[in-house]
Amino acid sequence: MSRFQYIWQTFAETFSESTRRRHFSTLQILLVMCLNLALAPAVLAATGAQISRSQAYSIAALGLLTFGLGAYLVFVIFQPEKF
Repeated sequence: MSRFQYIWQTFAETFSESTRRRHFSTLQILLVMCLNLALAPAVLAATGAQISRSQAYSIAALGLLTFGLGAYLVFVIFQPEKF
């Protein structure tokens, strides 16, 4: 088995339906961290280097957390029967 086939098989197993149901929160955390890696440099660029890199990552993480909590609360308000 080549390296590419092994990586592809591992990727397919990781994101299969049964694994997604068991490890949903883990995948959410992974996706939020990846999104934070893309968002933090934009925050750092927008501030004009007046803040440190760690502060930019923290601000981006807090923004993602706020957005996620807001989306959850909107979902709970409009469909309370699921909770």
